[in-house]
Amino acid sequence: MLDLVRWRSQNGTPVFAYYADQPPTLDGYLETPGEWAGTRYEINHVVHGLENWSGTVDLSGWSYLTWDESFLYLGLEVRDDRHVQVSSGDQLYNGDDVEIQLDVNLEGDWGSAELTKDDGQVGVTVKDLSSGTSEAWAWRPKAVQGPFRADLGVRATPYGYVLEVALPWTVLNLSPQVRVPYGFCLSLADTDTPGGSDQESMVSTCPRRKWSDPTKWGTLTLVDW
Repeated sequence: MLDLVRWRSQNGTPVFAYYADQPPTLDGYLETPGEWAGTRYEINHVVHGLENWSGTVDLSGWSYLTWDESFLYLGLEVRDDRHVQVSSGDQLYNGDDVEIQLDVNLEGDWGSAELTKDDGQVGVTVKDLSSGTSEAWAWRPKAVQGPFRADLGVRATPYGYVLEVALPWTVLNLSPQVRVPYGFCLSLADTDTPGGSDQESMVSTCPRRKWSDPTKWGTLTLVDW
């Protein structure tokens, strides 16, 4: 499938999201037959705070991706030895959260190393693993900046948590098209200090991720099978 898209090999293997004939049940269980197909993508490149990262038990994960006309669905399994999130709103990144960056015009601004109006960034966090309370925020583009509703299911595990979430395409600023490459990074932020409000480390699907430079992002392609 790699011949379907233009991609930067130094930014990691392209990610493919498969079409969902039926939306997954967002219950925190990835084992339900037929819900999650395709490749399981590792989230294990340390792109921030290497000095604070003590290994894969501290922070790592993997994800399935699927989609339909309304949502991009993520099925994530996160390893995190201490869940901390006291931040809210546009400061979500200063606690444990899941972040997506998306360049919806990758071909049009292939060489641009600066953020433009077509580049988006959203974050989802589980505030409390026991109750499942959550919060979601869109940082970019400015047209959708602010809180948004993200339907999700979460389940605590002995080593972290499982998260299934539906991200609206409207918030991601994208009318989905198949076999079109989009710039993409899926990342996990981590804080281990109890009550802390400072991002201590981050892992990503993108080995060279830089939040302000889309030329360092990976590639996402939607397929219709």
